[in-house]
Amino acid sequence: MAVPAIREAIIQFFFRNEGTHYEFSFDPEQAATAPDVAEKIYCATYIPKGYTQITADISFAGAGYIWLDESGEGYIMFNQYIIPEDNNSGPNAEGVATEILNLNGYEVFCVHDEGTMYYWTNNEYFFELYCGAKVSEEVMQKIFSNIQVNENAVVE
Repeated sequence: MAVPAIREAIIQFFFRNEGTHYEFSFDPEQAATAPDVAEKIYCATYIPKGYTQITADISFAGAGYIWLDESGEGYIMFNQYIIPEDNNSGPNAEGVATEILNLNGYEVFCVHDEGTMYYWTNNEYFFELYCGAKVSEEVMQKIFSNIQVNENAVVE
């Protein structure tokens, strides 16, 4: 994902603090240009040494992966979703810090709690990258920069 996908419509996503959690929403007319099913499956191609993939769930609705470190306490989670037509409930909003980052041309909504969560769209899908406190911001950005289409993914 080093180069943002070029589409006729740029899909904007919005986030709103509901007090207890964040809500994500998308412009419905723009979202209508996105695929209804996961036609491409993305995956992180860089995972730091010492982490092992324990889950890879791939379906027509998207994909989800989890990696754990050797201690079982460090984690990395990556999820790909089709862009929803309605509001989508997001992360906890209580006692967290948020910021907007510009990473590789993407506007990324970032939430800091016991770990760090990134949320963004490439105008086809909506993504979430969640790393525990053991993963530095520098390493997390390297993971983000190495998310690519998984040509070998099998949709089940």
